[in-house]
Amino acid sequence: MFPGVGVMWAFPMEMEYDCSGLPDNFIYWWACGSYGICRGGQYTQIDCINGTSYDRRTGDCVPNSQSVAFPCQGDQGHCMSHPGPGQRFADQTTDPVEGLPACSFYFTCSYGKYLGHQKCSQGTVYDEPQQRCLPASMVAPPCGTLVVQPITDNFGNPDYNRWPFVPNQNPGYPQARPQF
Repeated sequence: MFPGVGVMWAFPMEMEYDCSGLPDNFIYWWACGSYGICRGGQYTQIDCINGTSYDRRTGDCVPNSQSVAFPCQGDQGHCMSHPGPGQRFADQTTDPVEGLPACSFYFTCSYGKYLGHQKCSQGTVYDEPQQRCLPASMVAPPCGTLVVQPITDNFGNPDYNRWPFVPNQNPGYPQARPQF
């Protein structure tokens, strides 16, 4: 905080991308509105502007009037039912370009407005509850393969008063397993 101002200042974090040893025109990362590329051993971020989006097939920003590759074709009504502040959602569509599994991409909505898609790192899928990409084995269906076993009562029946259903409402209830 600066003295006498009472306002906390935030500065954007500088990311350093190492392009040494990478081939020329290597796409370091991409999203629908921009991408990072290595050219001549130097990293550059390219922002798609003036009605353009990143197209994976061309490796560049192209006019939205052209056929842009999945998932950067635009809003498609994803965000109309999400009127609140910023939230990210898994795109449960299988990637037709690279054959990546469903949930390899996620999109961001804010107050009903579509802000674009982003791709998870290789080998991960998007986990909506945690709002980040994780290995599929750590994500519950439909995006992942994690199977959550409910806590059971003394007779082997699911105890609906305990996680993963709702917090315990009856602390005097005998537990089949210890609570952590």
